[in-house]
Amino acid sequence: MNYARLGSFISVSMMWLLFAGCASDASPAGGRQETGEQAVSQQAAAAGADRTSLVFDSGFTAELPADDTYEVFELTEKPALKPQALYDLFDKNVEQYFPGEFTAAEKESLYAINGTDAAGEPLTGNYAENRERILRGEVPVPWLWFTSERGQIQMMSNGSLLSFIGTAAYQIQNGTSGNIGMYCAAEDNPVSGCVHIPLCSLPPDTEYPLSNGTVSMRKAYEITMQTLNADISVHNPELKPDITDVWVIKMANGVCGLHFWLTCQYQGIRFDTYPMRHGLGFETQSPEMRPYKLYPGYAFMIEPDKLDSIVAFGELRACDISAQQEKQIAVSYEDAQDLLAEAVANLANIRLKRAEFVYLPVKDSQDDAAHMTVEAVWKFLAENETDHYGYVFYVNADTGAVEYYKY
Repeated sequence: MNYARLGSFISVSMMWLLFAGCASDASPAGGRQETGEQAVSQQAAAAGADRTSLVFDSGFTAELPADDTYEVFELTEKPALKPQALYDLFDKNVEQYFPGEFTAAEKESLYAINGTDAAGEPLTGNYAENRERILRGEVPVPWLWFTSERGQIQMMSNGSLLSFIGTAAYQIQNGTSGNIGMYCAAEDNPVSGCVHIPLCSLPPDTEYPLSNGTVSMRKAYEITMQTLNADISVHNPELKPDITDVWVIKMANGVCGLHFWLTCQYQGIRFDTYPMRHGLGFETQSPEMRPYKLYPGYAFMIEPDKLDSIVAFGELRACDISAQQEKQIAVSYEDAQDLLAEAVANLANIRLKRAEFVYLPVKDSQDDAAHMTVEAVWKFLAENETDHYGYVFYVNADTGAVEYYKY
């Protein structure tokens, strides 16, 4: 069993959410939707088709693309910024998320680095102590970060924001201030509900009691999207922020928090995400799974007018797009079901929960982690009713190749 967790720095090949069993209350505004009842009736109508052997959950939905064309392309992580440009951008991000919170003297002592020297040995000391070596180019451009009792933030050397974490949720949880670190409220508190948000849809207007006031999930969604779109860190504007799911987190004293699972979309198609059972980790039972580079990010709101954190979201957006090629969807949704039925023939008690059409970034090699090829796939989320593991099946939209992993 593999169990990846967020440590002091984010490994952005780790996490994501589909909380098995959560119903969707979101209202669709685009694309096509198919329900479990429709899927079952289509099975009965397609006499002799392989897909008739598939078992659909009563709450099954299919989020189908609006068009029959898509692009395949490549992603390459943007290169490191010049040292001074990185420092200036990092400082602007600190002011964006913690306006006026830290004096120049505090920044001088707080701003830390994560990197290696020219010989590959870890750098020691903070940014101020290594400033001249970094500016002269004697060492590779490092990541910048800090953690304190008043907030945490970290940025990659190419200027992409990996995380900022505020203090409000931490103090509600712990009753006192402390070094924030990689605090995640969804890891330490129960999940009382969750809502899936189909592409081009909005969540419901249900209101929740947050710290210092109430907010509707839809208003919180809008604030989150505004914050993501206003981020000034390095990113590709063609890779647009998106929210796939919301967890309602029960905090202390009757207070709730809203945990937004993040991805991005390109030309109206979402990038795939890892299914999550925990707030800070992705667990898989399939070590043979390919080296996917999936979205693991989340944002958290505990006060009704602003975000308390954004974590593990910026890396995939800080990529250049190349080698675009338009394709027709060669494998239809119905074809994908037939191919899936063949693939699951030897897997007992598989019940399908949801289908989506998504982009799947795959690392070309372990030696070149900065370069990825992006495929389009039909993604089927399922549960094995015998061992209760979740399953993710991919049917390639061009070749029809089927692969899966369980978690």
